[in-house]
Amino acid sequence: MRIVVNINDDSIEGDPVLIETTSLSDAISSLREIGKITQSDIMCAFMEDKKERLQKYTSCIYGWDVDKEGNMKPNWEEQKIIESMKAMRNKGYSYSKIANTLDSMGIKGKKGGRISGNMIKRSISNPIHERALEFTEN
Repeated sequence: MRIVVNINDDSIEGDPVLIETTSLSDAISSLREIGKITQSDIMCAFMEDKKERLQKYTSCIYGWDVDKEGNMKPNWEEQKIIESMKAMRNKGYSYSKIANTLDSMGIKGKKGGRISGNMIKRSISNPIHERALEFTEN
């Protein structure tokens, strides 16, 4: 495999940079050195791009389903449960009390297990749920 990277960016001082290598890790290391970026920065940018395009970026997110192409679509039943979680939280319920309430109603997590207080906290604070408004409920 031959990898050629041509960097011509106004934010980088000097002449354009050409990197030619046969190793992907060498190319990434060179880019990191040139731009003073870390592997974590690269992964964060990759994940943010996936989120922006509503593409699968993690194993699973309560309130969302993923199609064969990796596109995220709202799971309306779970979205309604998230709204209920928010309403209970606004009434002063603790995350644990919300989890216990949902458990007593037989509501399960994305993978079929018990909903935890931490899952409640993550679900109601995840800004991705605002993107559900871009879709119409079936």
